[in-house]
Amino acid sequence: MMHPDKVNSLVLIGSSCGGKDHTPKPPEFIKLQSDIVNEGLNHISISHAQMQALNVASLGQGWVRLHPESSQIPENITSLQQLKPGLPPEVANAQNNVGKYWEDNPIWNGTCGVLAKLDKPTLVITGTDDNFYQPHVNSLKIAEKIPGAWLVQIKNAGHAIVDQYPAEVGKIMNTFLSTTGQNSTAMTPISGTEID
Repeated sequence: MMHPDKVNSLVLIGSSCGGKDHTPKPPEFIKLQSDIVNEGLNHISISHAQMQALNVASLGQGWVRLHPESSQIPENITSLQQLKPGLPPEVANAQNNVGKYWEDNPIWNGTCGVLAKLDKPTLVITGTDDNFYQPHVNSLKIAEKIPGAWLVQIKNAGHAIVDQYPAEVGKIMNTFLSTTGQNSTAMTPISGTEID
């Protein structure tokens, strides 16, 4: 919105436009995330139940029903560092704080009110079971407000949609980019990469 001259097209995966139109994460999930980040910063072991809950929230119930083994976290995983080795506790804390500030900032109105002015090809992708990290209804709000936006909802996907359906997400993005006249070379998502 601030630099339209630098953007040809926009792809939003599991996103929100914030502000008063934003549907927040459930309070119990906000607490779970904060507790896990704080325990990681203070080198406190995270309970198996907390780790399982975080993992299932990322995957969504539909995916877990189809792939029950994916919800299992080994009992010896007791830290976010073990679960996500490339995510140091300080970075997880900074990400958590930015997310809370963005979601709970009473001064920021979000971008929902100005999305109708967006004149760039836009693709919005969401998992129908993303109900915790970024409730999927937020993606529906974005697509409704942006003129001509493409909306793709993937059934049985959670917030980890790029990990869960990498080939499908890659095909969707390539179709969108080629249809809207954008360069679609090298647009295959790498499995194991989560977009937050």
